[in-house]
This record gives sequence, C-alpha cells and structure tokens, in this order.
Amino acid sequence: MLSCQEIKESLSPSESKRKTIRERSINGKMKKKVNALSENMNKLSKLTAKMQDLGALK
Repeated sequence: MLSCQEIKESLSPSESKRKTIRERSINGKMKKKVNALSENMNKLSKLTAKMQDLGALK
C-alpha cells in the first residue's frame, strides 16, 4: 500500500495542477450557489415581513 506522500510524489505536476484547477472551478460554482441562496433568503425574509405588516401572517 502506498503512503499518501508516495502517491503525491507519483503524480506528475500536470495531473496535480489539473486537480487544483478542477477544485477551484467546483469552489467557484459552490460560491455562486451560496450567494444565490443567500439572496433568495433575503428576498424571502423581506416578503415575510411585508406579509406580516399586511396582516396576512399571524
């Protein structure tokens, strides 16, 4: 069984670079989704507040 260090050393630089690029793109996509989710949560809380003001929600 190879140790973690041996596996890292056996990877060529191009393979490890490709992995970090893929990880970065995944992180970017996740950030966009989290931002969109927080915007939707803000909209929802504003709508909820308006509905409470109008007496629709008790």
